[in-house]
Amino acid sequence: ALYREKQGKCTFFVFAEGVWKKYEFLIKQLVLRDFKTKYKRSVLGYLWSFLNPLLTMVVQYVVFSNIFKQNIKNFPVYLLAGTILFNFFQEAVGQGLNSILANASLISKVYMPKYIYPVTKVISCSINLLISMIPLIIVTMITGSKITPAILLLPFVLMCLILFCIGFSQIGRAHV
Repeated sequence: ALYREKQGKCTFFVFAEGVWKKYEFLIKQLVLRDFKTKYKRSVLGYLWSFLNPLLTMVVQYVVFSNIFKQNIKNFPVYLLAGTILFNFFQEAVGQGLNSILANASLISKVYMPKYIYPVTKVISCSINLLISMIPLIIVTMITGSKITPAILLLPFVLMCLILFCIGFSQIGRAHV
């Protein structure tokens, strides 16, 4: 990307950096607003980000361990990891697709690119994803699961998932 930039050719990373510099304050404010309003009327508040995946994992673990009666090693860790990633995908894409309609009043008053809204929704869901990873780490330690060098690929996998969610949520922008 740096080589192509020196040649004067625009790449995705150069474009993304320019957008970030231009709209940094606005993106931060929209992400902060989304994150605060999500837990505004919740009794548990931010603690719900911890409890929701844990309670879902416990219910699914009890049901699946009783129905299938198979002894899968580290099953709670697999179950929680899948639940967290699926919940992130569902929430990020769902909110990203509806973000432009939800911010219609703001769009009509202030000019800014429409693609900013889905991106900020996915970023705010990404913060929730990172908070939800804490119970996964705790369950991994409690179950005594072996942590392998493959854990070093986790940031790459999460970044690919976040970019996929951003791309998928841009579909909603094409229909508005």
